[in-house]
Amino acid sequence: MSNTIKTFYLEKLRPLENIPVKIRDTYQDESAEAHTHNYIEIAMVHNGRGTHLNHFPDGRIISNTIIKGDIFVVLPGEIHSYANCRGYRVYNLCVDVDFFASLDQELCRLKHYKRFFAPQRLPEVNQLHLLPGAFGEAEEKLRRLAVASRSNSPSSILAMKLALTDYLFTVFDSDSRNWYPPEKDLNSRLFQSIIQLEANPEKKFDLKSVARKAGMSSSGYAHKFKQLTGVPPGDYCLFLKLDKVRQLLEDRQMSLTEVALACGFTDSNYMIRAFKKRFGITPGTYRNNFRQITGITR
Repeated sequence: MSNTIKTFYLEKLRPLENIPVKIRDTYQDESAEAHTHNYIEIAMVHNGRGTHLNHFPDGRIISNTIIKGDIFVVLPGEIHSYANCRGYRVYNLCVDVDFFASLDQELCRLKHYKRFFAPQRLPEVNQLHLLPGAFGEAEEKLRRLAVASRSNSPSSILAMKLALTDYLFTVFDSDSRNWYPPEKDLNSRLFQSIIQLEANPEKKFDLKSVARKAGMSSSGYAHKFKQLTGVPPGDYCLFLKLDKVRQLLEDRQMSLTEVALACGFTDSNYMIRAFKKRFGITPGTYRNNFRQITGITR
């Protein structure tokens, strides 16, 4: 299999200059064939949705849903592909391996470092969702990194290191549940309604009630909601529930039935199916894998 997989090289990506960090804003076709890289790729989805597939040497393929706001990392030599993409657009932050290794060693203390960058990490435990405000902040840090990467200053390498470190801290030490509207011209009541949804993901979602409180029609609310988040309100609420499921699997010793009830699911079997569709693996496997890479034994 490895003889037929296409490999992308950092030095051949545009711009062709020999710089250790390159950033691309990519419009993805409906699908992309399996490929690998010789660099670290941090992908930030900023529009649309699709399916991301991880290909393993033993022939396994694990797929998971990706939406606007999702971030995932592909390490050198890992094989991945895309399918079922709709309006999918992504920032690809491509970083030279040695340059990444030269950053401050304290980066290993970042909240999500082990899940994404540790040598023993598992690709299937590799997805982070930033809420709109946090994503906007990460975009701004990415823009600053792009400016630094295009600089001809003698201090450009230092500038890139500082900007990349700032970006990594913003994304991988984030608490995606604390955010505020980044754009004042957007409907503030829409933002407030989303804040309420995110604060109480276990509650049942009622589109008519939420839209009425935001002073909008159901159809108008759903349209603007999808413009902002990339998915319909019902899907977004489901993803919020599943993010809470993942947090409970990481932080607490609870049965799957207890986790389901705590996250607003009346049926643990439905929770398991939805979790696998979103993250590519079952909740039980996720919990075991997370403990394996973090060294948690309880």
